[in-house]
Amino acid sequence: MKLNDIFDGNRANLKGLSMKKNIFLSYLIHKTYITVDEKGVRAAATPIVRIMLTTSTRPDVNFLCNKPFIYAIRYKQTTLFMGRYVKVIDTSNMPPIMDDERG
Repeated sequence: MKLNDIFDGNRANLKGLSMKKNIFLSYLIHKTYITVDEKGVRAAATPIVRIMLTTSTRPDVNFLCNKPFIYAIRYKQTTLFMGRYVKVIDTSNMPPIMDDERG
C-alpha cells in the first residue's frame, strides 16, 4: 500500500485501526509552530485527522486531541510513521477546511 492509498476509500487498508471495515483518511493536516529565541528552541504541532467509512451514511466524527498521546500508522507488521503529540493548541480560531483544499 502506498501512502496516498490511505486517502482512497477503494485502496486504503487500515483494518488494524478499527473493527469496522473500509475505513480511510478523508484528510490529514499537521501544522507545526517553531520559536527560536535567546531562551532556546520551542516547537508545537497540531494534527487534525478525519477517518471515514466508505459505506458510512452517518455524519463525520471529529477527534479532539486534548491530551498528549503517541500515535503510529502501520501496515501489517511495518510502522510507516510514528509521532508524539505533546502540546495541545487551541484550534478554534482555525478556518474550516473546504473540499477543494483537500486535494
